[in-house]
Amino acid sequence: MTNLTITPERFEKDIITLKRMGFNFISLQDTIACLEGRKRPPVNAILITFDDGLKGFYRYAFPILKSIISLLLILL
Repeated sequence: MTNLTITPERFEKDIITLKRMGFNFISLQDTIACLEGRKRPPVNAILITFDDGLKGFYRYAFPILKSIISLLLILL
């Protein structure tokens, strides 16, 4: 890991904190639509991107995002 890398545990904590603070995660497609004026962004919209290739994302970030999104869908 480099000094720009966070641990999976820290990433999970940060994602949960952002959600609890009222941020709304949106997709890249929604972001583009908002920038082009075809869609209005939700309040506190946030887009998360990854710049490490697919291996690190699928090994660490995807399982965290998947579990949090699944939990949010269950709670809705």
